[in-house]
Amino acid sequence: MLAIANILKKSEIPFYLEIVGNGPLRRDLFIERRRLNLNDEVSFSGSLNQKTVRQLYLESDAFLFTGIVDSRGDRDGIPNVVPEALAAGMLVLASDRAGAPEAFIDEKSGFSLNPEDYSSWVSILMDFWKFPEKYLNIRKNGQFAARENFDSKINGCKLLNAYMN
Repeated sequence: MLAIANILKKSEIPFYLEIVGNGPLRRDLFIERRRLNLNDEVSFSGSLNQKTVRQLYLESDAFLFTGIVDSRGDRDGIPNVVPEALAAGMLVLASDRAGAPEAFIDEKSGFSLNPEDYSSWVSILMDFWKFPEKYLNIRKNGQFAARENFDSKINGCKLLNAYMN
């Protein structure tokens, strides 16, 4: 994530990146942010409650999930944050190495990207900054995908209907 932010900064694309959450890499991330001179562009908010996270979704344009498979083979399934970001109408760019792309259709309602190919992430973000209207349908499709696939009422009704038939 910080490598992507570093390239964006060098490209003179205005942005602000807020990284939400905590973990064992927190100290290393602070050091790397300082090393890359990204203190003005990147903040670490730590763990936040759901209401605050929802507000961040609504105030933001894009959501990046750069998850990877760790050295033990551990990976996320579909991280809750991905459908939440889709539902809020954000442009979602997500790692193709974890379960995030299961929440959307690549290039139709989000983007599934190699987390090690920073240039592909930056290319989409630069194009989005220059031509945001090109991404309106993808964002709307993401909202639809989140509603259809992750809404508890819709899924409850589908499950009930499956048992009834």
